[in-house]
Amino acid sequence: MNTNQKDNNALTNPAPVCFSRRLAALLAGAAIVGVTSVATLAQDSANTPNAQTTRTLSSAQLAERTIHRRAVETVIWGVPAVNFDVMYQAMVRDTKAGEGSNKIVYWSHLFDWKNQTLTPNPDAIYLMAFYDTKDVGPVVLEIPPSGEGTIVGSIDDWWQTAIEDVGPAGADKGKGGKYLLLPPDFKGKAPPGYIALPSGKLPRLCATALQSKERQRY
Repeated sequence: MNTNQKDNNALTNPAPVCFSRRLAALLAGAAIVGVTSVATLAQDSANTPNAQTTRTLSSAQLAERTIHRRAVETVIWGVPAVNFDVMYQAMVRDTKAGEGSNKIVYWSHLFDWKNQTLTPNPDAIYLMAFYDTKDVGPVVLEIPPSGEGTIVGSIDDWWQTAIEDVGPAGADKGKGGKYLLLPPDFKGKAPPGYIALPSGKLPRLCATALQSKERQRY
């Protein structure tokens, strides 16, 4: 597999991005419903002379509150997928890597305040790889053993659910290993010596942090 690498302090000052229309419409609708419901509930509270007064809610009011809670839950539920797409779009836009996965973004120096990556560690060198095994087939991600430096991180799906960690806390236990990212509905048998990771039906996000032993002491 050909992997394009971009050395860039990317993801800085992100511009508005477009993600899945279906997901965007769902979250936008939920946000509108939530705002409308909040205003209605606020008006109900304002019309109540005593906050301690017990009153019976009508079926319409109960339905309104249910819709509000579900709207809030929908927005929270969609945050991981939206954040994944924001990072992907930043790779496409800021590093000028172009559309398509199976590319690596590598930062050659420590982050500063200009970098808008969510909660980065200030003492780690980052790389972020976007993999999509659907069209290219199995992909091997080889992690070197810990030595003068240590690679730690995780392999996540686009919901940012960790499939496996890498490095000392991961499946290779710091000894290094070959992680085999399998395409959706893969039916074959993984060869010996590989750490097989089924991908289900989702694209892949691999985020790792590179730390030297010197930096790990602080």
